[in-house]
Amino acid sequence: MLDFLNSLIHSPKDWVIGAVMAFILFAIFDLLPVGDSRIRGLIRWIKNKLSEYSTAQLQKRIKELEKYRESMKLRMASDKLLYLGTFRSVFGTLIFMCTGAIVLTLRHSVMLEYAARTDPRAADIFFLLDMGTILIFALAIVVAISGVSMALLDTRSKLAEQIAKYDKDIHTLNALLSARLEKLQGRG
Repeated sequence: MLDFLNSLIHSPKDWVIGAVMAFILFAIFDLLPVGDSRIRGLIRWIKNKLSEYSTAQLQKRIKELEKYRESMKLRMASDKLLYLGTFRSVFGTLIFMCTGAIVLTLRHSVMLEYAARTDPRAADIFFLLDMGTILIFALAIVVAISGVSMALLDTRSKLAEQIAKYDKDIHTLNALLSARLEKLQGRG
């Protein structure tokens, strides 16, 4: 036990790996399509707050939200978009998984093992390959989760609920824009 604690104290690389993995696990569980995601809500809130600083940014954000709302309405009209989007995420996940498997296989190849015995600096290459593999598999997980969250919008009521969220944000930003434009016209 004491050796384990000493290794943690004297190994900042392990702390970095642990912090990255903890963040990845938090993001994965937060982005799972169960309830509202805090990450997506925070990103939406930040974009809305940043757009409040200028009229042009506010108008741009409103157009962005209207575009998202229209894409949801299109999904509501046709199941074809849902199926194609789900297939796209399945294929994206498979591509990332295959790429990760290739990098993992390269990491354990006989050629690199021989190079590691002859060059002591090869451990850095192994570390980079290991981190690359973890990153690629993490990307595969993110793509799969986005596919699952897209596939969960499979009923009209779920899509209508999402459209209502966009409508609320658009209404709030439009009210803010109207107030800002009135204020500007009052000065002029």
